[in-house]
Amino acid sequence: MINDLISLLDETEQEQFVDYLERRNKRHDTRNIALFKALLNGEQEFISIEIGSNAYNVLKKRLTDRLLDFISSRTLESEATQEILVIKHLLVARKLMRYGKFKNGFKLLKKIEQAAKGLEHYSILNEIYHTQIEFSDHELADDLEVVFPDKDLEAAVRETLERPKGPLTRGDLKRMKELVVNVGSIEVV
Repeated sequence: MINDLISLLDETEQEQFVDYLERRNKRHDTRNIALFKALLNGEQEFISIEIGSNAYNVLKKRLTDRLLDFISSRTLESEATQEILVIKHLLVARKLMRYGKFKNGFKLLKKIEQAAKGLEHYSILNEIYHTQIEFSDHELADDLEVVFPDKDLEAAVRETLERPKGPLTRGDLKRMKELVVNVGSIEVV
């Protein structure tokens, strides 16, 4: 496992990991940095011979734990930073809309929707969509995509609008003057 973890680090991250170990080491005779460098160079057997197999396995286990902690902390920092930025923008968009600044509010929501999709953060996307729904009665919400509860109703709308594919928006529905459907085929309205 430790070799797989080490392979995740580029040269800069390897140096940062050594710095991390130096800060964490409370004693000056610890061998974790030497083992890390030996693993990088494929020379770990020399340390195993020098300190014995039991001590080597304990040292390797501690180094693995430190490496797991380092990589997970770094990953969490970068991902959390991006997520926090999206959440902050969501809060600003909500505030803009509550104070009647709908144009910039919807514009910001659109921007952070793309960011949240890129992060594949579905709980944030849910909050963005909830905000869009909350303010969907506003005229600037016309570009919000409409989801139909019934496939036959959607097919009838698409036929009327002559839009067989692609998203349908509130604005599309507003432009529709009449809708002719076979009522018997539609289950949910």
